[in-house]
Amino acid sequence: IQVNPRTYKSEVITYCLKNPTTLVVGVCQMIYYMVPCVIFYNLEADILWAFTDILSALYVLITIFIILAKHREIFRIFDDFWQRYLPAKKRGENPEYVSFDCSDES
Repeated sequence: IQVNPRTYKSEVITYCLKNPTTLVVGVCQMIYYMVPCVIFYNLEADILWAFTDILSALYVLITIFIILAKHREIFRIFDDFWQRYLPAKKRGENPEYVSFDCSDES
């Protein structure tokens, strides 16, 4: 792709204005990555490491919450696998693919 350096900025601005979601995502990414740098710039290392550990624990708690919130769906998929797919494979059959309302990737 040939990019003209003189018109590059105007092309980017035009693209962003045609696709407002791209502009919003770009601004959100800028805020997401730059605000912590501004806030945590003057913190001592021990406080920064403690904050990092707290964030790691928060990610684990969010993952556990999602698993608990979706446990019925998760167990439904496991039950289908154990009760339908494995016995059919042992009999030499090829059971149909079940998508559980997910998009078919094949």
